Amino acid sequence: MLLQFRTVLLTSLALALAGPCAAGTNPRHLPPAPAAFTYDAVVSEHGDLARGTGAISATRTGKGHYLVAFDADLSACVVVAAFGRASTDGGAYEKPGFISTSLTDDPGVVAVSTGGLLGRQRERSFHLIVGC
Repeated sequence: MLLQFRTVLLTSLALALAGPCAAGTNPRHLPPAPAAFTYDAVVSEHGDLARGTGAISATRTGKGHYLVAFDADLSACVVVAAFGRASTDGGAYEKPGFISTSLTDDPGVVAVSTGGLLGRQRERSFHLIVGC
């Protein structure tokens, strides 16, 4: 009985010291995920950067087309945008429509397109969040 207890105890200790791969909880032996980091930007309909974390500039390149530059490589990140006012001037909400994002050839720049419900490009304020 004592020998069996010792065997179980030593096996448990060896598995704990060996880490999750040995215990079977990480069968593909993946490294731990890095700490998550988020960047964000609030951009006016004119392409002005109102505020943000890691955002260094915003530009309106055409009707409903914007570029937002960040101080990091975003190629392994997720980018999400939503309509939202850059300030309280002109009301507290943004009109409905469509918004889409994509990374550009420059890994630190996000392209954003905004439009109205009929599919036409429109200038709209938006909030952008980037999760890495």
